[in-house]
Amino acid sequence: MAKANNVIVNFAAIEADIASGNRVTTKDLAQAYLVNPVTMRKMLADHFGSRITFKRGRTGGITLDAAEAPAPAYEPTPAFPYGMD
Repeated sequence: MAKANNVIVNFAAIEADIASGNRVTTKDLAQAYLVNPVTMRKMLADHFGSRITFKRGRTGGITLDAAEAPAPAYEPTPAFPYGMD
């Protein structure tokens, strides 16, 4: 087994795989990256934060919530209200 700090995980590929509807499990990812499943789960949780959900059981797997939308750009208000030039 590889140490977690020596493993380079392609999180974009994992996210794309989940988004395409494929069943992705922590066990399968751990086998693919040659790490312990508990370590893989921690790496995923650290990267995706509150967006990720782990579901146990035969129909389980990993789901991701949609990415948060970026904050709108700041639009300054005019110095004077409209019509009071």
